[in-house]
Amino acid sequence: MDELKAKERLSKLVSPEVLADVTRIRIMKALSIEDRPCGELFNKYPNGKKHMEILEKEGIVKKTAKGFYTFFSLAKPEIKDALADL
Repeated sequence: MDELKAKERLSKLVSPEVLADVTRIRIMKALSIEDRPCGELFNKYPNGKKHMEILEKEGIVKKTAKGFYTFFSLAKPEIKDALADL
């Protein structure tokens, strides 16, 4: 994924705080493909819990409980569109 291209596309959709760390862009890209369990995101990405808290506070992601698991998904479809071909 081209992070510079992603930052350019996302700059109109999200705050500069979100774009300040490339990990958040990678998380958004992963969520644009499919919903992910919180444990996977927390373990796969450095400081995953912190990044998810920022994304959730900004209204970019949402949590959904499914049985014993909590999943994250993108709350804004326009972000999925911006990341579609990266």
